[in-house]
Amino acid sequence: MEAFNRSFLGGIGPYIVAFGLMLFAFSTALAWSYYGDRSMTFLFGTKSIMPYRLVYVVGFFLAAIADTTLIWQIAAITMVVMTLPNLLGLMVMRKEIRQEIRDYWTGFSKAHPDAPNPAPKDNG
Repeated sequence: MEAFNRSFLGGIGPYIVAFGLMLFAFSTALAWSYYGDRSMTFLFGTKSIMPYRLVYVVGFFLAAIADTTLIWQIAAITMVVMTLPNLLGLMVMRKEIRQEIRDYWTGFSKAHPDAPNPAPKDNG
């Protein structure tokens, strides 16, 4: 805000920063809501959308009045809960992933014979 205040814009600097922060917060809330909505649809079907939205909206308003430490801890826990199944899936499918990478670089090398091939060396 101080940088804006010292520029040719003068006293409207804090308003520009506040407006930008508001737009960022709003777009982040919409994006997280959408990602959760799609995840619930994938995991539990379309009947789970409305309960998710209700929980999200209630949680959103509770987050506005709750201690931010608690909110960040809940956010961290939910990220772990979402990440663990993905990591488990990657571990289970590591051979298939390695083969797909190998196939990709083989096709890339055929399509672009003069390009360097950054394919990882196969160590087993």
